[in-house]
This record gives sequence, C-alpha cells and structure tokens, in this order.
Amino acid sequence: MPNHLISTLPSRCLHVILLLLALPLLPSAWTLTQHGWLAPAPQLKSGISESELQKKYSQLFWIDARENPRPLSGTRSGALPLHEKNWDTQLPLLFQAWDGQTPLVVFCDPGCDNSRRVARKLRELGLDPVLELAP
Repeated sequence: MPNHLISTLPSRCLHVILLLLALPLLPSAWTLTQHGWLAPAPQLKSGISESELQKKYSQLFWIDARENPRPLSGTRSGALPLHEKNWDTQLPLLFQAWDGQTPLVVFCDPGCDNSRRVARKLRELGLDPVLELAP
C-alpha cells in the first residue's frame, strides 16, 4: 500500500466513525426542531377582555368550556359546549357549526382552568385564531 494512503488512513477512519455515530442522532434532532425545544414557542392568545374582542372582531364563535354549562349563569347565547370529558362527542359539533374563519373564543367560570386547556387542544389541532376570554 502506498505511504500517502497509510498516513491518511487513521483520519479517514475517524471521519467515518464520527459520521456513523452522528447518523442515529439526525432523526432526533429533526424531531426536536419540529416539536421540541428548538421549535418556536406558539403564540398564545390568552386572557383577552370582552371589550378588546368587540373592538377587534365583528364576529366571534363562542365555546363554553365549563364542565356543566348552566344557562342562567353567564352562558352566551349560541355558545357551543366543549369540555375535555366530552371531547369526542362535542368536537364534531364544533366542526359542523364553525365556518373555519370566525375567531373561536373559549370561556369558563372565573378560576376555571378548562378554557386554557380546551384552547390549547384546539390550537394543537391547528385551529386559528383561538382566543381565551379573560375571567
């Protein structure tokens, strides 16, 4: 074997070894850029007052995230009930009633965390805009 090939053999082996070690990391790195800590944080539209909503939007689609919506205690007329416990049965009703463009406004009682969780799940489905009414 020629001398110049023998002298470059260790560095070539090192390059091949490093490449082989790095290959399994590529799918993980890609996944992290798409779904993990390297991806930009989603813009959360949270805690908007009703007066701000009325100034900014002419139409709104209301979603009542309370577990047991009570008609006489603040339910907006026409609000669609959508709670995590009934997600599978109530979500199809949203897609039937919503036009796909009117901003979705999720609300629940003061101190209730359901609106934040329901809004997050709707955003994860790619619905936009999804807003949370400030308690």
